[in-house]
Parts: sequence; structure tokens; C-alpha cells
Amino acid sequence: MIRFKNYLNEEYEFSSTQVKLPICIADMIIQFAASIPDSEIGNDGRDKNPHITIKYGLHSPCPRQLMALELPESITVTLGKTSVFENDTGDVLKIDVISDDLHKLNALIAKKLKVTDTFPVYIPHCTIAYLKAGAGKKYSGDDTFEGLTWTFSEIEFSGSDDKLTKIDLKR
Repeated sequence: MIRFKNYLNEEYEFSSTQVKLPICIADMIIQFAASIPDSEIGNDGRDKNPHITIKYGLHSPCPRQLMALELPESITVTLGKTSVFENDTGDVLKIDVISDDLHKLNALIAKKLKVTDTFPVYIPHCTIAYLKAGAGKKYSGDDTFEGLTWTFSEIEFSGSDDKLTKIDLKR
């Protein structure tokens, strides 16, 4: 279950949408994460389910409202180099994702559905691992995944109850 606390320390539960990576690419990312020494891994560890989030913060607990939108028939993405989100608690090692389609879909969902934008600027990425503060810099700029491109015709809706619903874009 995804939980968020606002500035009043009130807890909220949100739903999200994402694309699941092809198994061969997900396996490459998991192997890359496994090559990072345990001594550099932070509290949240390695991502065991690599994916690309489309929109986090949806208030709807079910996919009906999302499925009612005029969704694209496909989404094309290209992976870039690795980079890092740095924060006080540690570094998030990620793969940059280039996709006009993802940006458009993120904006459509934000415009048409009730959402809480915990991250108002959308930066599509695929998380590899959560590292200790300062450990991510040496992994930034790796081109292992750069240029891998594919097109999705399905997205996933992850409800606040953690139930995944597949949504066929070619419906």
C-alpha cells in the first residue's frame, strides 16, 4: 500500500499507474542492482520489480476513471544513462527514461483525474536501487541501458489496496 503524509502529518493512500518492463530488461536491471555492494545499499534496498511510473498520487482506488479517459493506443520509451536523485536520506539510483508519450499521458491523467502531485515535475525513470547518501555518484552516467527502446500497449493501475489491474491501450 502506498502511503503519503502531508505537511500536517496526515496519512493518505494513493493509487498509481505504471508500465511494466519487458522481462529481459527487468532482469538486466536486477542484475545491475545485484552488482552493487551491500555496503552501499540503503534501507529501501534494491528494486525487485523494475517499472516506470506514469502517475503517482491518484485518489481513485479503482481503475474505472482511468479507463474512461481517451488513452493512447501505445507508449514508446527509450532508456538513457543512469543518474541519481539525491536527498537527505540517501541516493536513488535510476535509469533516465526518454518518452514524449509518457509526458503526455502523465499530463492527461493529472488534468482529468483527482490527484495529489507529490512530485509536480514529472521525471520519468526506472529505479535500480536505494543507496546510502553519496554512494550513487560513481554509478551515474553508466550507459548499459542507453538506447534500449520499446513500445507498450498495456499499462498497470496499482490501487491503494496494492491490487494491480492491467489496462489494454488497444481496447
